[in-house]
Amino acid sequence: MNTSEQIHEAYRNSRNYPELVQMLIDAGVQSYTVDVSSDIKLYRLADHSTILHNDKSATRLVAQQFDASKVADCIVATQAMQMTYEQFMPAIAAAGVRFYDAVLVGDNKRVNYIGIGGNVEEKMPF
Repeated sequence: MNTSEQIHEAYRNSRNYPELVQMLIDAGVQSYTVDVSSDIKLYRLADHSTILHNDKSATRLVAQQFDASKVADCIVATQAMQMTYEQFMPAIAAAGVRFYDAVLVGDNKRVNYIGIGGNVEEKMPF
């Protein structure tokens, strides 16, 4: 199985975000960026190569106004496993997140959710 297939399998088989992160790390992913409106993902690998996934999903409308408190609520709901990835993506779009960038390695593992006029940083507790 190649790295791109491993990444797809991680999304299909993970039950929660910590498990997904571990599967992505195991596949060699060090960081990735997601465009919320198109769901296009750019993965940066340990060997310095990149993989671009464009699953041709339906586009999402992203709110023009960034609402940091709504983003934080989405993060908390996801961490508590009260919101699936399929629910999370339209919810952060409605909160004004245009893209997010996840750093999976090092001492400062984090996800930065970025929109017009603001951002929220989520520290990964695992």
